[in-house]
Amino acid sequence: MGGRERKGIALQDTEKWLWIKYVEIPWNLLLKACIKAKDYEMVHELLERIQLCWTQAQAYMTKRGLISHPAVGNCLININSRCGKIDDADLAFKSTPEKNSLSWTFIISARVNHGHPSEALDLFKDKQWRYTSMNPTTFRSALKAYALMGLVGEAYRLFLSMEEVYHIEPSEEHYSIMVEALGRAGMFEEVLEFIKGIVPGKLCPLIWRTLLLSSRVHGDMKLAKYALDKLLELDPGDFSNAQAGVL
Repeated sequence: MGGRERKGIALQDTEKWLWIKYVEIPWNLLLKACIKAKDYEMVHELLERIQLCWTQAQAYMTKRGLISHPAVGNCLININSRCGKIDDADLAFKSTPEKNSLSWTFIISARVNHGHPSEALDLFKDKQWRYTSMNPTTFRSALKAYALMGLVGEAYRLFLSMEEVYHIEPSEEHYSIMVEALGRAGMFEEVLEFIKGIVPGKLCPLIWRTLLLSSRVHGDMKLAKYALDKLLELDPGDFSNAQAGVL
């Protein structure tokens, strides 16, 4: 039996999964098997079929009016964003009449992750106006947007407001994004002062990796070496990745 015939049979077997009602399709197992067999053509075909199934499911939910439920709408926003389909994520957001706080969080994250920080911040400000409660994920996305746009002052004020206004304790990710914002702007004296103010329990490897990358981008190899040493103190096993940051 030739290779194409085997692939044809395999695809037919895959199609059978689509017609078995109430059975969860183990796409991850199928993909892992094809990758292990180095059958990359089959991997590509499976991915196309997964995307087709999702597109059909979304069209069905929209037609039946199921997208009006926040849980369904949020799912569509999140999955489309993860698949790189930002326009479909926007459509799902706009088509969800009863948006909740999570709806806004997902679309703000989508905008930041796909290179639209200014639009993300407009949505964030809109959410601030609509909701008195916020969540750490939304702050992470807004801080990232400010960092990408080089708005260090705005990022710092928002960072401070987390605890002072919203009573949300910043996580390691929030601290690292502030380090990124300062590092992108080349404000290394300020970033070192900022790091000194971080409580030891939050001074994680991610913060030093972020500083390492920023100092390397700006050509400050002395600071890069300092960040590398601090990183290896916390995570000696990260030597190969950290060393690549100063080469």
